[in-house]
Formats: sequence, structure tokens, C-alpha cells
Amino acid sequence: MRAQVEESVAQNAAIVSEIDGEVVGVVGWSVHESFWFAEKQASLLMFYCPRGGEGYKLLKAFADAVRANKSIAMAYVSLERDMGEKYMRAFKRLGFTRPNPGLVMENL
Repeated sequence: MRAQVEESVAQNAAIVSEIDGEVVGVVGWSVHESFWFAEKQASLLMFYCPRGGEGYKLLKAFADAVRANKSIAMAYVSLERDMGEKYMRAFKRLGFTRPNPGLVMENL
């Protein structure tokens, strides 16, 4: 487990979108060994984009980076409850096809 965590930290990546010196968005992910299969997995760790028009570019950059790394078998994205249909459509356009029937316990 320790080796997987150390490898994951070493393989984190992020792309920052900047316009006129102002950060307008960021996407960050980790590439790590999977517990479930032999190949690696990419997990989306953060996505922030309050400015319209930049979000899709950042998500596309994430999807392109995953496709370019042939050691990655799958990419995993967990959508927050308020992300909405706009983001679901964007992820589907980028090739994310299988919704994960996960469960969440919120402690609000």
C-alpha cells in the first residue's frame, strides 16, 4: 500500500488555465496502480472552473492525457451532487461512457 501511495504522489498532474494572469480554472488527477486490475487507473482529484468556456478545455486536456498514457486502463471521475447535466454531457462527449453506481454517505 505504501508503495502505491508513493507512486501515486509522484504521478499527480494538474493543468491550470490562466487568462491575463488570472487563474480561471484547474484540473488535477493522479495515476496509480489499481486494487482491482493489473493496469493503472487515473482518478480525477480536482476540477475548478468558475469561468464559462474554460471547463471543457480543461476536461479535454485531462481526457487527452489519459489517452496518451497507454499504461492507464481506465479513468475514474466522481461527480459531485451539484455538477448538473452540463458536466455529464461533457464527460460523455469526451468518452466517459459507464456511469458508476456508487453510494455516498454525506455527513452534512
